[in-house]
Amino acid sequence: MDASVTLILSVVLLLGICCLALPLATRFSIPYSALLVSIGIAAGFAADLPGAAALPAPLAQAMHAAGSSGLDSHAFLFVFLPSLLFAAGLSVDVRRLMDDVAPVLIMAIVAVVVCTLVVGLWLSTAFAVPLTVALLLGSVIATTDPAAVVAIFRDIGVPRRLQILVEGESLFNDAAAIALFTLLVASIAGQQTGGALAGLGAILAKFAGGLLLGYVAARLCCSLMRWVGEHAVAEVTLTLCLAYAIYIVGDIYLHVSGVVATVTAALVIGSTGRSHLSAEGWERLQTVWHQIEFLASTLIFVLAATMIPRLLPDLRAEHAAMLAVVVLATLLARAAVLFGLMPLLSATRLGQDVSLSHKAVILWGGMRGAVTLALALSVVENPAIPRAQADLVAVLATGLVLFTLFVNAPSLQPLIRLLRLDRLSPVEAVLRERSIALAGDSVRKHLAVMRRHFGLDEQAAEPSATNAMAGAGGERKILAPADARTVGLITLAAQEEELLLQGFGERTISRSIIGPCLAQAGRLHDAAKTGGLDAWLSVADAALQPPAAFRAAHLLYNRFGIARPLAQLLGQRFEHMLITRTVLQRLHAFTRRSIGPMLGDDTEAAIAAALDTRLAGVDTAMRAFEVQYPDYAHALRSDYLGRAALRLEEAEYQQKRADGLISPEVYRSLVEHLRRRRLALIRRPVLDLGLQVTGMIASVPLFAGLSRPQLQAMAHLLRPRLAVPGEQIIRKGDRGDAMYFITTGSVEISNSIFDGQVVRKAGGFFGEIALLYNTPRTAEVHASGYCHLLELRARDLQRLLRQHPEAREEIERAARQRMNREAQVVDA
Repeated sequence: MDASVTLILSVVLLLGICCLALPLATRFSIPYSALLVSIGIAAGFAADLPGAAALPAPLAQAMHAAGSSGLDSHAFLFVFLPSLLFAAGLSVDVRRLMDDVAPVLIMAIVAVVVCTLVVGLWLSTAFAVPLTVALLLGSVIATTDPAAVVAIFRDIGVPRRLQILVEGESLFNDAAAIALFTLLVASIAGQQTGGALAGLGAILAKFAGGLLLGYVAARLCCSLMRWVGEHAVAEVTLTLCLAYAIYIVGDIYLHVSGVVATVTAALVIGSTGRSHLSAEGWERLQTVWHQIEFLASTLIFVLAATMIPRLLPDLRAEHAAMLAVVVLATLLARAAVLFGLMPLLSATRLGQDVSLSHKAVILWGGMRGAVTLALALSVVENPAIPRAQADLVAVLATGLVLFTLFVNAPSLQPLIRLLRLDRLSPVEAVLRERSIALAGDSVRKHLAVMRRHFGLDEQAAEPSATNAMAGAGGERKILAPADARTVGLITLAAQEEELLLQGFGERTISRSIIGPCLAQAGRLHDAAKTGGLDAWLSVADAALQPPAAFRAAHLLYNRFGIARPLAQLLGQRFEHMLITRTVLQRLHAFTRRSIGPMLGDDTEAAIAAALDTRLAGVDTAMRAFEVQYPDYAHALRSDYLGRAALRLEEAEYQQKRADGLISPEVYRSLVEHLRRRRLALIRRPVLDLGLQVTGMIASVPLFAGLSRPQLQAMAHLLRPRLAVPGEQIIRKGDRGDAMYFITTGSVEISNSIFDGQVVRKAGGFFGEIALLYNTPRTAEVHASGYCHLLELRARDLQRLLRQHPEAREEIERAARQRMNREAQVVDA
């Protein structure tokens, strides 16, 4: 049989055996990774059994191929590692990861270096092993594999933060360990020059390069996803290409960390992908990558384990003593980082404190796995490393992997139970009881309807499950008001995100706006978690302020007259407000329906009041826009309703297709018709800012009688300007350098001499006193809403007054009146 066919058959058989073993692992609480290693070791030894030849030819050849697959270390690192890294990064909650980024980086980078040094120095001192070889072993075993640990976490339930810490460490410590490993191999082979500092600089450069490559490649992939549109299979395939392309290109061609690049890309796709993919594409992406993760993790463990008999050629008694030292050294190094360095983060406020129970689980849960075996295999394969030293590294690395999988992993679950980390927090316990009580009420209501439907009397016994729910609810417990509000706000932010994604999936929210909307929901979630109601309101208020990009576009227009970016961002801002208002109205209903019964009437009232405050701010911002641009606001509303109508129409067609009322051909024709109509609504209408200079000048009563040539001449003196709501146009006490004519909108003028504010509307002007009398500004001027102004610089004022005597007379008359009015107030 052809070798490649035999290898495929052996892989298929191993996969089948592993799938059949999965229920055993669940039933007997055996770590699945340990079971995979056992299968792999058995396959490795079975290949050389004398009786294997007596088996049927296909099975005998498959067993031999499984035990001697011939895969080298590069095959493991380049075939399996990119998919494992990308799948792990894709499933991480980036917001939660960023909360603990400092301790994660300490464990992922510093712990790798400390482990390498402690293992190397201790082993070299105790057994006279060459220091570079001992350090090489330390780098091989510094990488952790959380597969077994995370599986246990998911089975028994642990605090989410503990899982984030363990998963976050594993995402980046492979990069640190592989970079350090490469440096030490080069040193042993005589290829490393420049010393330790040069090596550290090279590692940092690899990290930085990997971060940059991963981010840029992920953003490019997101852009390509928009190109492929609603072809979900193409969207998923692009992510698969991304994972392998940046790992290989980064590692081989750009000489940066392929591990960091792949993880960074996965984190970017995981955090922003839902705003770039279609709803079907995102769901399929999750499903496909979950399957890829299972296949890759299963194969890398079992195939790497088949190499263990090859990595243990000549075991000696002293190896046991060395292994004991290595095990103890790795634990002590890990403990030194957890209990020595980690507290410094909280002391310096660089990170949140990690509890002792969390540290204990992280210490004991530092499993080693397939990456360690692959690195050990690469040492054996390297001809530049003396054979005896390579065998020593392979033996001790393999021994540590087996120790962690067959000692640490089985005992981790009892440790978690001993530390009571599998129990719910007090807040979670109360929420659990309330959930049971509410579920029981709902079930009993439905049962009453079913009794009537089946003709049962009201005294019919309730099912035991319902009675159990009633008993489990017990006496109602309540949360502290602050805790209840925080839980409610976090729930509200999560619901806001789901409503936004639902609208995006239904195509009522465009791709261009879903990203900013989701980012705002994320900021609200973080604020609720860290600062409660006050922080939530503060973030909601900040969302009403113009973002940095808008301010930059606004400055670009007012300084250089470039209007297009400002028009685009103004349109996007109004659409954002429109979507936010719709979501807030639905959140009000959600608060009454879900938060009130779960968390109590007081919490419901507090959250409803917060929603009202936020809704009032959105309404104010929308009114300011609609007053200035009513036609554009109407067009955006019409487009939104049009997209909603298309979604309802599509649902009707889907229902008729499901009911068999229309054929597949008719359905495809209807969907194609919908697609063409939807394309017409995708592009946002173009906003006309209404800032044509001659038209603005003509709208000022002072210049109403000018001829067209005079208007064009005036346009060289006056510069259009757009003021946004609340913008300060003039600051009291400043040197006057311009006056302003109002073409649309209004401004509020406040002066300490006057009691209150003066509103000046379209057709008026202000700021002339400081120019005519060469005095500092005497008032504060703010835009009441979106306001179109004509700015006349001081150097052009005298020219205008000379060319237009009638304007000179009106401006000077108004200035005298205002100065006299101020003088009268002072005298009084």
